[in-house]
Amino acid sequence: MPTIYTNCTECIYDEDVKTYGNDPSYSNMFLMNKIHLENIEKETILSKNLPIELCKHIIKISNVLERCNYCNNSNLCKEHSDRGRNYSNLYRGIKNNIMCNKCCWFEVT
Repeated sequence: MPTIYTNCTECIYDEDVKTYGNDPSYSNMFLMNKIHLENIEKETILSKNLPIELCKHIIKISNVLERCNYCNNSNLCKEHSDRGRNYSNLYRGIKNNIMCNKCCWFEVT
Protein backbone atom coordinates (compact mmCIF):
# COMPACT_ATOMS: atom_id res chain seq x y z
CA MET A 1 0.00 0.00 0.00
CA PRO A 2 1.67 3.25 -1.06
CA THR A 3 2.47 5.80 1.64
CA ILE A 4 2.80 9.58 1.38
CA TYR A 5 6.52 9.09 0.75
CA THR A 6 6.54 6.36 -1.89
CA ASN A 7 4.39 4.61 -4.49
CA CYS A 8 5.83 1.22 -3.53
CA THR A 9 3.05 -1.34 -3.51
CA GLU A 10 4.48 -3.17 -0.51
CA CYS A 11 5.48 -0.28 1.75
CA ILE A 12 3.17 0.05 4.71
CA TYR A 13 2.77 2.28 7.72
CA ASP A 14 0.42 1.64 10.61
CA GLU A 15 -0.06 4.54 13.02
CA ASP A 16 -1.20 2.12 15.74
CA VAL A 17 2.25 0.52 15.94
CA LYS A 18 3.29 3.32 18.30
CA THR A 19 0.68 2.12 20.81
CA TYR A 20 2.11 -1.42 20.92
CA GLY A 21 5.13 -0.29 22.91
CA ASN A 22 7.93 -2.86 22.97
CA ASP A 23 5.67 -5.92 22.76
CA PRO A 24 7.84 -8.58 21.01
CA SER A 25 4.80 -10.16 19.34
CA TYR A 26 4.57 -7.06 17.11
CA SER A 27 8.22 -7.06 16.03
CA ASN A 28 7.28 -7.79 12.39
CA MET A 29 5.09 -4.67 12.29
CA PHE A 30 8.02 -2.59 13.56
CA LEU A 31 10.15 -3.89 10.68
CA MET A 32 7.45 -3.05 8.12
CA ASN A 33 7.31 0.52 9.42
CA LYS A 34 11.11 0.95 9.29
CA ILE A 35 11.19 2.44 5.79
CA HIS A 36 8.39 4.88 6.58
CA LEU A 37 10.12 6.01 9.77
CA GLU A 38 13.36 6.56 7.84
CA ASN A 39 11.43 8.81 5.43
CA ILE A 40 10.05 10.77 8.38
CA GLU A 41 13.62 11.37 9.55
CA LYS A 42 14.57 12.61 6.07
CA GLU A 43 11.57 14.93 6.09
CA THR A 44 12.58 16.32 9.48
CA ILE A 45 16.06 17.13 8.20
CA LEU A 46 14.81 18.68 4.95
CA SER A 47 12.07 20.68 6.67
CA LYS A 48 14.63 22.83 8.43
CA ASN A 49 15.16 24.68 5.14
CA LEU A 50 12.16 23.75 2.96
CA PRO A 51 8.36 23.67 3.19
CA ILE A 52 6.87 20.33 4.33
CA GLU A 53 4.98 19.63 1.08
CA LEU A 54 8.14 20.17 -0.95
CA CYS A 55 10.04 17.83 1.41
CA LYS A 56 7.44 15.08 0.90
CA HIS A 57 7.63 15.54 -2.86
CA ILE A 58 11.44 15.39 -2.87
CA ILE A 59 11.43 12.18 -0.81
CA LYS A 60 8.76 10.63 -3.02
CA ILE A 61 10.58 11.29 -6.30
CA SER A 62 13.92 10.22 -4.80
CA ASN A 63 12.58 6.68 -4.24
CA VAL A 64 13.46 4.61 -7.31
CA LEU A 65 10.80 2.02 -8.11
CA GLU A 66 11.14 -1.25 -10.03
CA ARG A 67 8.34 -3.43 -11.42
CA CYS A 68 7.69 -7.06 -10.60
CA ASN A 69 8.93 -9.18 -13.53
CA TYR A 70 6.13 -11.73 -13.13
CA CYS A 71 2.88 -9.75 -12.86
CA ASN A 72 4.34 -6.47 -14.18
CA ASN A 73 1.84 -4.77 -11.91
CA SER A 74 3.61 -4.04 -8.62
CA ASN A 75 6.00 -1.13 -8.12
CA LEU A 76 8.68 -1.88 -5.53
CA CYS A 77 11.15 0.36 -3.70
CA LYS A 78 14.81 -0.62 -3.32
CA GLU A 79 14.31 -2.61 -0.10
CA HIS A 80 11.34 -4.53 -1.47
CA SER A 81 13.06 -5.03 -4.85
CA ASP A 82 16.01 -6.62 -3.06
CA ARG A 83 13.62 -8.93 -1.22
CA GLY A 84 11.89 -9.65 -4.55
CA ARG A 85 15.20 -10.72 -6.11
CA ASN A 86 15.65 -13.18 -3.26
CA TYR A 87 12.12 -14.53 -3.83
CA SER A 88 12.77 -14.95 -7.56
CA ASN A 89 16.04 -16.75 -6.92
CA LEU A 90 14.46 -18.97 -4.27
CA TYR A 91 11.27 -19.95 -6.11
CA ARG A 92 12.23 -19.76 -9.79
CA GLY A 93 16.03 -19.95 -9.70
CA ILE A 94 16.32 -16.65 -11.62
CA LYS A 95 18.71 -14.27 -9.90
CA ASN A 96 18.10 -10.88 -11.51
CA ASN A 97 14.30 -10.90 -11.74
CA ILE A 98 12.07 -9.31 -9.12
CA MET A 99 9.09 -11.16 -7.63
CA CYS A 100 6.57 -9.14 -5.62
CA ASN A 101 5.01 -10.48 -2.45
CA LYS A 102 1.73 -11.37 -4.21
CA CYS A 103 3.52 -13.40 -6.91
CA CYS A 104 5.58 -15.05 -4.19
CA TRP A 105 2.38 -16.24 -2.50
CA PHE A 106 1.23 -17.75 -5.79
CA GLU A 107 4.48 -19.74 -5.86
CA VAL A 108 4.01 -20.95 -2.29
CA THR A 109 0.38 -22.05 -2.65
